[in-house]
Parts: sequence; C-alpha cells; structure tokens
Amino acid sequence: MNKEVLASGDGQAGSGTPAADAVTDIPLGAGRLIWSPLPVELNERIDTTAELYRYAAEAAGCASGLTWLQGGDNPGIYGRRLRFFEGFLYIFVSEYAWNAQIEVQDDDTGAVYAFELEQERSVLFAADAEGRIQAVYRPHEVQIQVKKS
Repeated sequence: MNKEVLASGDGQAGSGTPAADAVTDIPLGAGRLIWSPLPVELNERIDTTAELYRYAAEAAGCASGLTWLQGGDNPGIYGRRLRFFEGFLYIFVSEYAWNAQIEVQDDDTGAVYAFELEQERSVLFAADAEGRIQAVYRPHEVQIQVKKS
C-alpha cells in the first residue's frame, strides 16, 4: 500500500465517515487502543507528536504526582515519584550536559523539594506520607531543601 492512498473513508471532514488518516481511540478490554495510521514520530513537527502523546497519557490516566517548578524543561532530565504504602520514593536522573537546579512540588503532600542534579548523575530520596524526608541516596553528596507550600 502506498502511503498517499487512503485505506478507507473518503477523507472529507464532516462526511460521517472517518478519514483513514484519523487517530483511532476505542475501548479494548479493560483499557483503550489509541492508534495512528500515520508515522507521527517521523514528521518534522514535534508539536503534533507531543500532543498525541499528551492525549494518550491523559486518556490512560497517567500522572506523575509532581509539578515541576524548575528544571523540568531541560532535555535529558527525568524525574518520577513512586507511591508506597507509607510514603514515596523520588527518582531523578540526568543525562543533561550541565548541572541543573531542580524544584518540584508533590501534588499530594504539597511539599516542595529543591536540589542540584549533577550532570550524568542521579538523586533518589524517600519521604513519608506527609512529605518529610526519611532517607537520601548519597546523603553526603546531595542536599535537599524541603518547604511546605
């Protein structure tokens, strides 16, 4: 099949028949199938790819539990919060070329954590259900400031 040829539908907006290049979003088992017949990752507009991924993440109910206040826009910076019965584990990894100032707010506890994430390093720490830090990986090398909002 050639990519220029529509597989089905007439491609006309408002005709009642979905265009063959439309994103499909249907229930499937206990979840959803979100599928694009077009190779969106290969286009030259990253805003459309980002919007499709944002749509899929929201439809899946994905939430990080963190609000990035500083450092979240740096390429190569990853941060995640994992929930456990008695608290949380925070994981931050850098593949960024420079040290970065990170500041995040926990959406559940309201605690704000600020620290420097060194280039090509990681910062991990655990907090209780109220947001108080319980343990820090490399405590002699990593200083985490905690504020309640």
